Amino acid sequence: MNKAAERYRCPKCTWEFGFRKRKRCPTCGTLLLIPSDAIRDAELGILGSFWMWHPAKQTWTFIYNWEEHKREALKKLDEYLAPVKLLQRDAVEPRQRQIEKGE
Repeated sequence: MNKAAERYRCPKCTWEFGFRKRKRCPTCGTLLLIPSDAIRDAELGILGSFWMWHPAKQTWTFIYNWEEHKREALKKLDEYLAPVKLLQRDAVEPRQRQIEKGE
């Protein structure tokens, strides 16, 4: 079963595409980044603001400030993983106490 090709639509001018040669919309020049774009963190910091596609939501999100967006995303990830980290810490502590006691 083949998955149908992903289709995108520019959030500014509604140009529709499934494949593109450049990262900018040919109609209005808007910078559109999709998951297959290989762009380094430093380059995103230089760009500052751009549109980013979120496949799970099937929508475009405008990123005003990449550094701020990244900080917020890492904070949300830490909050999401906090229960897992607590469970791991609780599992490790008894073993550490046994080692310290020489058991």
